[in-house]
Amino acid sequence: MSKSKISAERILDILQGEQTLDVLWFPEMRLGSGWDGVASRRIDLLKVETAPSRGHTATIHEIKISRADFRKDLKQPKKQRGARLFADFFYYVTPPGLIKPEEVPVWAGLIEIDPDKTGAQAIRRIIEAPRLDKERPTWGFLIAACRNISGWSKENSAAQKVHELNREISRLEMLLQIRDYEIQNLREAAKTEHA
Repeated sequence: MSKSKISAERILDILQGEQTLDVLWFPEMRLGSGWDGVASRRIDLLKVETAPSRGHTATIHEIKISRADFRKDLKQPKKQRGARLFADFFYYVTPPGLIKPEEVPVWAGLIEIDPDKTGAQAIRRIIEAPRLDKERPTWGFLIAACRNISGWSKENSAAQKVHELNREISRLEMLLQIRDYEIQNLREAAKTEHA
């Protein structure tokens, strides 16, 4: 088990890897266009393969970074049923060792993400997910997918803004560190010249 911690956001980044034309990714995807019942529930990550030759395979990734969150899911069996309706495969995705293989429901697979590795090397399938009987997407589901792609929802827009602001803060902090380093070098050079 890795000693490093990993965030749900980092797991999302690793899972999505490099964007390609043959895969569509839908992070934080709502199940419908309404605000009650199943429609208001979210999928952490939906991956849809766009090639007809691959059957437009849809894979749900449910990220868990705490045992408490996973146990809460197990106590609410209907919670993931809505997500499984539109999926060929369903995976729980966790840091290494968070979920024991025998705890994984029979309809799900298990993927572990190693925070000490990068890219494809960080992803390890512990249990292959069984193929599910996927239903055709509803209009509500399709509208939610379109909104997800366009960034329409207020939550996604706000989350994106926060993400962009955090990236800008990191960039500015790095510039300040560089500036402080340059000032220190100039002061040392001035002391050397003065001495």
